[in-house]
Amino acid sequence: MDVYGDDEVEVIVNDKSKGHRPMGEKSGFAAKYQLEYEPGELRAVIYKDEPVCGCYELRTVDAEVELFAEECDAVLKADGQDIVFLTVRMRDKRGNINLQEKKEISICVKGEGIHQGYGSADSATEESYKDTVCHIFDGYVQAAIRSGKIAGTVKVTFDAEGCKPLKIAVLCGKVMLRGNITSRQEYSTRAITVVKNILLQTYQNTRRFIIPM
Repeated sequence: MDVYGDDEVEVIVNDKSKGHRPMGEKSGFAAKYQLEYEPGELRAVIYKDEPVCGCYELRTVDAEVELFAEECDAVLKADGQDIVFLTVRMRDKRGNINLQEKKEISICVKGEGIHQGYGSADSATEESYKDTVCHIFDGYVQAAIRSGKIAGTVKVTFDAEGCKPLKIAVLCGKVMLRGNITSRQEYSTRAITVVKNILLQTYQNTRRFIIPM
C-alpha cells in the first residue's frame, strides 16, 4: 500500500500500528507498506513536526445494507417547473457507505409531482433516465422530481431487493413570484436555465439527466 504526501505518516490497521514512514522529497513523496488484507478499519495518520495534522480512514462495509438519503427539507413551487434532486445511497448499520454494491433500485412517484429523470453516474450503462429502475453505481443513484401545478405532497418511494423501502415526502407549495421576474413564463425560463446549468456543472464528462422541454 502506498500513501502519498510530503510529511510523515503512520498506518494503523484495526488499532495496530504498522509504523511511521517519511513521505518527503527524499522518499518520492510516498510511503510504502507491505500489508496483508484483513477486514476492519485502516487509518493513515499524518504528522507534521510531531503534531497530528490529518487522518484518513477506510472501513470494511458490512454485507447487510440499507437504503439511505439525506432528509429533504426542500419545498417545491407548484408551477410544474420546479425540480428537486434526491440522492440515494446504500450504507450498513454503522453508517458506512457501500461503494461496490450493484443492486437494482426502483422508484415510484405519487402525488403532486412526477419523475423527471432517474439514473447514476455510470457512463457505460444502457439504462434510460426515463426508466423507473436503475443499478446503483459508485455508491449512489439520483432522481430528479418535478413539481406539479397543484399544492400538496410528492411521495417518492425507492425500493431494492433485501432492503426496507425508503419513502421520502416532498412538499409542493403555491408559486410566489419575486424580484424582477415579471411573468410566469419568465420565471419558467429562468428555472429551466438554472436546472440545465446545475446539470452541466455537476455532471461534466458523464451521461446524466436529459430534461425534455
